[in-house]
Amino acid sequence: MNKEELINKVGVLKERSVQLNNENNKLRKALFESLKTKGHKLNQINNQELLDLFANCQSDVENSFPDVNSLQRVFWEQQRYYTSLSSKNNMHWHPMIIKWCLYMRNKSRKAYDALRNTGFIALPSTRTLFDYSHILPSKTGFEDSILEHLIKEAQELGMYSEPHKSFVGIFQDEVKVSQGFDW
Repeated sequence: MNKEELINKVGVLKERSVQLNNENNKLRKALFESLKTKGHKLNQINNQELLDLFANCQSDVENSFPDVNSLQRVFWEQQRYYTSLSSKNNMHWHPMIIKWCLYMRNKSRKAYDALRNTGFIALPSTRTLFDYSHILPSKTGFEDSILEHLIKEAQELGMYSEPHKSFVGIFQDEVKVSQGFDW
């Protein structure tokens, strides 16, 4: 493609992006309006029925997802545990759920916030996600500890042994997910 075709294509893609964003905003607005007019909070009886449903479906979930480390099973367990808490602030999220939520929020903050605010499923707060994703202090320039780590990795890979191995590129990611979750 020549430069003019590329510019034309970028313009078309930009218009499509604007159209999709507008459509997304309209659908989101319609969803919230529908929730305001047709939605209702569960009373104590309905709440108890939902808790009973969690208990009754437990064996079905265990049969459908026998691997206790599958995301679906962990998600189910976390939702079930969340409903049993008297104080929702005491929730300790599984590391897989934190990582999944960080991924979802990274894809679309508005979609994550909309999903979380519906109250249909329980998800970690944005503050909780912030605590896990901002473990290194933000500052301009290079972090000395990161450079030391890169040098050590290069030495272990033998990148200083031959000249052609020393030509590398560094991609920097803004997000570092905390390791050693409290679980």
